[in-house]
Amino acid sequence: MTLGLALSHRRRWQLLAVALVAGVVLILIPPINHRLAVEVDFSNGSNTLVGRFELWRVSLQMLQQHIIFGAGLSGFAQAIAPFWNPHHIDRFIYPHNIVLTFWSETGLLGLVSFAWIMVIGFRQGWRGWHEATNGWRPIELGILLALVAVVVHGLVDVPYFKNDLSLEFWALLGLAWAGNRAAITET
Repeated sequence: MTLGLALSHRRRWQLLAVALVAGVVLILIPPINHRLAVEVDFSNGSNTLVGRFELWRVSLQMLQQHIIFGAGLSGFAQAIAPFWNPHHIDRFIYPHNIVLTFWSETGLLGLVSFAWIMVIGFRQGWRGWHEATNGWRPIELGILLALVAVVVHGLVDVPYFKNDLSLEFWALLGLAWAGNRAAITET
């Protein structure tokens, strides 16, 4: 989000330089440096992406048998059981990927519906950022960047299927809609 905010500012080059320096300084902090080293070493057993890749693979296997309707709401853990190593210490309740989770929980119709809602949300945010009044423009930019964060975070987790996160998502979309409505009524 910081990068998106910096790119949208008129002093983007100075802000990008500051962000780059801050990023390098953060990477040099020993706990952060160690964690990043673990995540780029795919032979390290503590690398979370390796586990995610396996989870995604077996999730796709499970979904091949439940293509249309998925596993149903809260049905992932039970549906994946035949594909998952029973001796593995982790018991997952969703596949840690927003596409796979929506497909698993709500089926193809739910996945397509959520994708459409995201498209509309991005369009509302983009339009509001470019066309809204000065009071709404920073809010619309924030909404747009928050939706980008939902997508990026959704690549490795699910920033929706928890009550607080889904409420936040719908509040963001409601704000985007309100900003666009305010721009329409003022013209």
